[in-house]
Amino acid sequence: QLESIVTDNRQRPIVLIGSSLGGYYSIWLTEHYENCTAVMVNPAIYPYRLLSEWLGDNENIYTHERYTLTRDHLQQLEAMVVDQVKDPARYLLLVQSADETLDYREAVDFFDRSIAFIQPGGSHGFDQFEKLIPAIIGFSQGRAELPEAIPLPPFSE
Repeated sequence: QLESIVTDNRQRPIVLIGSSLGGYYSIWLTEHYENCTAVMVNPAIYPYRLLSEWLGDNENIYTHERYTLTRDHLQQLEAMVVDQVKDPARYLLLVQSADETLDYREAVDFFDRSIAFIQPGGSHGFDQFEKLIPAIIGFSQGRAELPEAIPLPPFSE
């Protein structure tokens, strides 16, 4: 669906905002379509590694829909691997170090030449995301204007 939207709008710049697995998909789209740039919010860089622990029957924690994760699904994710981004300036990385789902350092290493906001603390849901909206809008307009990364308390259940 996203690829269709991107290709139907090749004449327009598109800014993708991808969180977690959405970040993984955004990397692939940005690398394959020149009209895309991407804001990466606690992105999954190697989702097939993490999801390999979830093979079999699962339940969506929000909708309670049941689904089965198969090796075919993991192979589909592996087929989308991007080893290195061609143009780091096309990405804005937003990560919080206390992400309880992903190791934020994987994203920092992968996007080591991109503009990055690395905030101590926080969570996978990216606490206080609303404070980064001006930076996201600025990035979409070709500016890099990041606020100070003030430490947040880590996620707690």
